[in-house]
Amino acid sequence: MADFILRNETIIQDSFCIKTITKEFLENEKNLCSIYNQVILIEKGSGNLSILENTHRITDCELILIPKNEVYRFGQGTKIKGLILSFGDCVWERSPSSNNDCKSLLFDGVSFRSIKLSTSTYNSLRSIMNELLSEFKESYYINKIDVLAAYLKIIMIKVANIYEALGSSFSDFDRELYQSFLKEVEQKSNERLSVNEYADILNTSPKKLSNVCRAIGETSPKNILNNKLIADAKYHLIFTTSPMKEIAYQLNFQSIYQFSHFFKKHTGFPPKKYRTVMTQIDK
Repeated sequence: MADFILRNETIIQDSFCIKTITKEFLENEKNLCSIYNQVILIEKGSGNLSILENTHRITDCELILIPKNEVYRFGQGTKIKGLILSFGDCVWERSPSSNNDCKSLLFDGVSFRSIKLSTSTYNSLRSIMNELLSEFKESYYINKIDVLAAYLKIIMIKVANIYEALGSSFSDFDRELYQSFLKEVEQKSNERLSVNEYADILNTSPKKLSNVCRAIGETSPKNILNNKLIADAKYHLIFTTSPMKEIAYQLNFQSIYQFSHFFKKHTGFPPKKYRTVMTQIDK
């Protein structure tokens, strides 16, 4: 595994940034970790993106979504030309709460998501992101961040619609079941419920829930639960000073050892090392 470094950018003003990217990774990159959600719109691309145990082959006209605090790296020879949008949850929260389902659908329960775009869909999305880029480059004015947040809302709604269109063969019941599962996981993650218990809450069978998650979310319900637990653990490690024992207790682990084993298994890094590196931002 490559050496662990924090990320390749400093903290961004107002937790929002959009910029063009044209880069070739001449050698294997070190592991990176961003504290922001990232939307990477690729015009031209080749090579590999590795996130945890997953390796994704990058292609032209592709959209890649990476949730905050995920560890990733680009492989040797990878080439990317396009736009990268980074934003914190505080920016998204400026959008009406009715739009939360869009972000939940795209970012929750996964370590990353890739969406292959048609040329026309790519051009349409690129046009909106170019407008956002132009607005971002404007000199500061009152309520500028609210304007940027409005563009972000439009982009996320459009991307969510693109993603849902890819699954248009799924029934309304299945899509509603999947969304309900994600909402329940978001609200009850600290209770450490099992897949069977969530199935009972949703009045369905564990097999049906598993089939729906694999079909729509391209992962198992167990992985969704684990990803949410890891996200919660990362939050406590980065944004609180709670000792490991207290974090383990808050997340319903039986011991520090069990928590450390789980965290390292799913991230590749011991929680203590992860916290040390993440809290060295800009020091």
